[in-house]
Amino acid sequence: MTKQIEELAKSLGHSISVHSTDEYFIQIDEEGFRRYVFDKKKLNEYHQNNQEAFKQALESHIDIVVCDNTNFESWQSKPYTDIARGFGYKILLIDFKPRELELHLEAQKITQERPDAHQVDKDVSERMHKDHRISSPCLDKTKILRIDTLETPMDYGWDNAQCVKKPRGIAKYYDYDFYLERVPVKPQDYEKQNRELSLKALKFLEYNFDFDVIFHFLGEQLMPIFLGICQFSTQKHVFITSSSKNAETLKRFFEERKKTNENFQINTDRLHSIEVNVFEPKNIYEKILEHTNMA
Repeated sequence: MTKQIEELAKSLGHSISVHSTDEYFIQIDEEGFRRYVFDKKKLNEYHQNNQEAFKQALESHIDIVVCDNTNFESWQSKPYTDIARGFGYKILLIDFKPRELELHLEAQKITQERPDAHQVDKDVSERMHKDHRISSPCLDKTKILRIDTLETPMDYGWDNAQCVKKPRGIAKYYDYDFYLERVPVKPQDYEKQNRELSLKALKFLEYNFDFDVIFHFLGEQLMPIFLGICQFSTQKHVFITSSSKNAETLKRFFEERKKTNENFQINTDRLHSIEVNVFEPKNIYEKILEHTNMA
């Protein structure tokens, strides 16, 4: 998918730079084929090299700078998002939902078409599956991360001497402005899905401007509402709802979450609502038009 994003970005006239720690483990064999040769002792060094190259791309004001690492836990992506924030970049997170374990294991086998496959062992793949599942709550900033659950997402640091990760408290949320989800599809649909997601990813480049007002249809799911508020800069967010009580409840929820989550930065003073008759489209249109004229 990264390849398609890169090609599409260049075709649209955007500068783009892709950075993957995996590339540092690639060696060219005697026949000229790329081979992935993993060395755990080199992992920290290569991550540092990749982060430095990532930073240099940001310093060069490249339009799109991609961290093409497989980050199963939020602590793994944090060095990159922190650097990006330091240079004022917006962050798009693409969440690859895992396929069935057997399909991942099959993809690790070296073939004529994939001489650089990683050959990840079954036990490692199983652990990665588990890590992704446990850390998934860190994607949703409307959730409260609790340490008293059976599978608590943890924050880690890397021990260079022992070449292992060591816990250092409860996990942090993933830092991002925009979010895309890639769900498993049949092999014949991979290319189509990659094209569609690549187009969506580049579409976010158009969102670096301010709106006067943005209207949201208030549903039952909090995450889409939260993303809508975070992803668009505006003077006023207006919830369209059948009952103003629903909007007030949501506003109180956001205010409470700000007290328990330092990353939950939403200005609740900009949240408003209009009550409409959901069975009367004309009523909805008139209320929106009325509120727009007041903005």
